[in-house]
Amino acid sequence: ALLLAATGAPMTPGARAQFAAFDPPAGKASPARLAALSDAARAKLPGETALYALSIARQQPNALSLADRAAVVRALTDAGLKEDATRIALEGLVAAQGR
Repeated sequence: ALLLAATGAPMTPGARAQFAAFDPPAGKASPARLAALSDAARAKLPGETALYALSIARQQPNALSLADRAAVVRALTDAGLKEDATRIALEGLVAAQGR
């Protein structure tokens, strides 16, 4: 649900209410990197957004946490990198199936 929301998929009011009750584990990325990622995405800077996304991924060599993956997906979507965002979201869903 978190990854789907991060892609900007529309939600009904009921779905938003259920989503708001979802409490995923905290991410592992530094708050400073997440803030820089978000700022670059809001400014529609796709290259800079992608670089911050990669730096966050490098902080977690085994796999991105769900919260951090969602932040990366949202930022890439906001920066206009929808295809890349979708790939990263799908990668997370596939990895979750294997657990």
